[in-house]
Amino acid sequence: MEQWKTRLAKAAVFKDIPAAELEPILGQIRLRDYRDEDVIFSRGDAADCAFVIDAGLVQVGTVGENGKRVTVEIFKAGEMFGEVAVIDGNPRSADAAARGSARLAVISAATFRALLYRSPVFAVNLLRLAVARLRRTYSLFEDASLSNLERRLARQVLYLMGLGAEGECRVRIYSRLNQGDLADLLGATSRSIITILNKWRENGLAEFDSRTHQITVLDLGRFRSLGD
Repeated sequence: MEQWKTRLAKAAVFKDIPAAELEPILGQIRLRDYRDEDVIFSRGDAADCAFVIDAGLVQVGTVGENGKRVTVEIFKAGEMFGEVAVIDGNPRSADAAARGSARLAVISAATFRALLYRSPVFAVNLLRLAVARLRRTYSLFEDASLSNLERRLARQVLYLMGLGAEGECRVRIYSRLNQGDLADLLGATSRSIITILNKWRENGLAEFDSRTHQITVLDLGRFRSLGD
């Protein structure tokens, strides 16, 4: 089996599916490469496929009537996205674009549904995926309602660490997000995000490199307390 198929078989959504069931499905999946900011799909598009990320990051979000962009989620390698519209048959409810170079495994709607109807394990994995995302959505809603912006931003930075980072006490996050991107994650303004980033730098908690658009947490122990 090609290396990418081996990686794909380890994705959470395919966990514990017998090889005899999964291998024919993997044979129908194709890889597609995207460059930074390439559009994968747009809100309102017909849903003819779902995706699993083989490499890179994908940002999913939407734009309101006032032109304000809100980021719904950032997905990393091994994660599935775009499955909801395939399941319910409705148009895409958000936009998706590559963040940096990305390689995606494209699963046609027909292939996806065939596996869903045939495999109870796949159905359970999808249910677990939906529940996990519902819990995160609830957590974000709770934060938006009850937490101040600094705490919400700290929690998002800690979440981004899970998408890729290096270091222990001093941690550099791989994700490249400018102030506007960070504002989109929280439905805030760029100016308010800059104010918080400047405060963190002055307090020796974190620094933001405006050239590379990367955040470095300078003291992880103290920083975690912001999100508690």
